Amino acid sequence: MLSCNDINTIVAEMRTLNRPLTVAEAHHQVQSRHSLLTVKAHKDAVLRVLGLIAAQEFAAAREKRQHIFSTMKVGTTLRNGASIIEAKPSTKHPGNFIVLANCGGHHPYVTWLADANRECVWGHYYETLAEALDDYEVRS
Repeated sequence: MLSCNDINTIVAEMRTLNRPLTVAEAHHQVQSRHSLLTVKAHKDAVLRVLGLIAAQEFAAAREKRQHIFSTMKVGTTLRNGASIIEAKPSTKHPGNFIVLANCGGHHPYVTWLADANRECVWGHYYETLAEALDDYEVRS
């Protein structure tokens, strides 16, 4: 059976590839460490490697999402000078946000699709906050 150190070494080496690990690669790495494993032990080791890598990738993705969402806080000034009133992840455009903002002017309330860099597109402009809130709810 492979030790935890062997499994962690495989995981560390596979992380340097900067791409998803294939099952075949995991099998090869396990086999190269210990060629006398039973079929079940080999399969268990491969699953442990893939599971650890998946857990690390999930944690990294979650951290990235939290960082991106922190850039869309209420009161944050967007690159175009508008101030965020409310923001939420877009269900239609993953990785982007629907933003309700105050941009001043004749139609001061606006909803936009915004990316993590606070760049905004597809603006819908309104004279009242109530109209903008209705659109904000529909756009997500």
